[in-house]
Amino acid sequence: MIADILGRHPVVGFDTSPFIYHFEAHPDFAPLTTSILKTIQSGTCRGIVSDISLLEVLVLPLRQERQDIADEYEVLLTNFPNLSLVPVSRETILRGASIRALSGLNTPDALIVATAIEHGATLVITNDQQWKKVKGIEVVCLDDLLHG
Repeated sequence: MIADILGRHPVVGFDTSPFIYHFEAHPDFAPLTTSILKTIQSGTCRGIVSDISLLEVLVLPLRQERQDIADEYEVLLTNFPNLSLVPVSRETILRGASIRALSGLNTPDALIVATAIEHGATLVITNDQQWKKVKGIEVVCLDDLLHG
């Protein structure tokens, strides 16, 4: 099912949660995130990840004083095939402000969605139901894929 969804979108944006689930081998979500990442790796579609997500995935290993793991996560996100890690631009900030104003998302989430949209994504993958309030991009929640 997820491969069919991804196949309809040449560019897919990502929230941070799929990477956290994948890196931490979440018992429920890791098989799904593995399938998603294999689809990106194959070139079926291209992935967009905000630098905000890099910040978020590094917090736990740094809190645990595991610089080695933080470095590994950075290398994985930076070098993963068909996945672009992109900075937050002025245009992204302006779009993020609009998304935040209209949807009520918190600032990091609004910037992550705005980054995806600014870079041509027509789909964003998250596990936050609140993201479905965002207009102009299809939102898929991992929990819905698992239990829907």
